[in-house]
Formats: sequence, C-alpha cells, structure tokens
Amino acid sequence: MSALIYVSLEHIRPVVDGKWHQVRLTGMPEPGQMLHMLCGLTAPAEYEQSEHRDEHGPATQCWSCDFEYRRMNGIDMYPEHPGRPRLAPRPR
Repeated sequence: MSALIYVSLEHIRPVVDGKWHQVRLTGMPEPGQMLHMLCGLTAPAEYEQSEHRDEHGPATQCWSCDFEYRRMNGIDMYPEHPGRPRLAPRPR
C-alpha cells in the first residue's frame, strides 16, 4: 500500500528571484530539470518545504507570464496590462 499525494500541475508556480511564474508541465519535474516559464525565463527545478517560503521574502507575480497565460487561454485583459509587450518607439 502507498500514500498517494496528488498534485495539480496547473497550480505549480515556480518562484525565481522573488517572482512566481507560470509553466506548462506534462509531469512532475525532477530536481535539476530545466523549467521554461511562459515569459521565456529558464531555471532548474528545486523543491523546498512551504514553511521556508517566507525566508525569501514575499513573491510577486511575473506579469509577463500572466500576460502570456491569458493570451494563450483567450482571457480578456485590459490594454494597460503590466505584462503587455511594449513596442519600441518608432525612429523619427
């Protein structure tokens, strides 16, 4: 008999440099496996107990991941969304 722990892959939010990101996973990542965030950032997977979360300070949202997630899923967003890619100014 085993004790199963069910994890919803859609709810995994890796934290890198104080920002929580979104990823598209097909399975539980192994420690050291490279994760590719929706914003384009890549970092190796690492696991830590949740009670250590506050030792790193509060995490904030990666707005680029949020923008990409909403775009991929057809979720409406306002024009001033902070993750919206900025157009470079046109040369004069």
